[in-house]
Amino acid sequence: LERRQEELGLAPAGDDAEPPAWVLLVMETDDRSLSSRLSDDAERLEEAGWQCGPTAEPGTATLHSGGGPPLHIVEGRQVVTAERLEVLATPCSDALASGLSLGETLRAARRSEAVAILPWGFGKWTGRRGRIVRALLESPRRDGLLLGDNGGRFELGVKPRLLTLGAQRGFPVVRGSDPLPIASHVRRVGSSGSLLRGPFDPDRPATSVRALLGDLRRPPRAFGRGPGPISFVLHQAWMQLRRSGR
Repeated sequence: LERRQEELGLAPAGDDAEPPAWVLLVMETDDRSLSSRLSDDAERLEEAGWQCGPTAEPGTATLHSGGGPPLHIVEGRQVVTAERLEVLATPCSDALASGLSLGETLRAARRSEAVAILPWGFGKWTGRRGRIVRALLESPRRDGLLLGDNGGRFELGVKPRLLTLGAQRGFPVVRGSDPLPIASHVRRVGSSGSLLRGPFDPDRPATSVRALLGDLRRPPRAFGRGPGPISFVLHQAWMQLRRSGR
């Protein structure tokens, strides 16, 4: 984290400027809670030099490592709609149902007081699904919806057309690392992200994240680079083989 602060030109701890708060948004895909996962991984976290501390909010935790900056963990949910589009809801500790329509899923996220993010995915915003996304972006309603870019996208110098359209239509685009279920991708966690400006309460990270994301009116500064063309093709081919082998 300290190396990342230096790379981004952010104020280190001890400077007069307020040091940045590092937040990892973890998207759960099942009914397990963040607390149960951290409990199960407590031994491995300690071996890696991390100490897990509580906060005043459920679905959150703070990890400390030596004298470095703390890492705040905020739980969210990743669900698949009836149209086979992904929706991220954060912060969210509720078990959101998959298989609902896109509209119903977005309404469920709002009922849980979560910020809904519609993440781009390779091949997922094309064809019939692409037309559904386009219709949503061209609709007059916003309802606080954000769009998601990710560090797994091979960058050819231009963003996907629907991400560009969304930004033009006033949908802020946030970036995440989005690691694939590949062993080497454990190192990709936190390698891409967005820098948000505003107040942050370390004892209430979920409330802070909700407010910061909810107040976005334009795309925040992003960091991180996508993979090279060979790595991108190999990872996508592996994912297709993994799906066909289920």
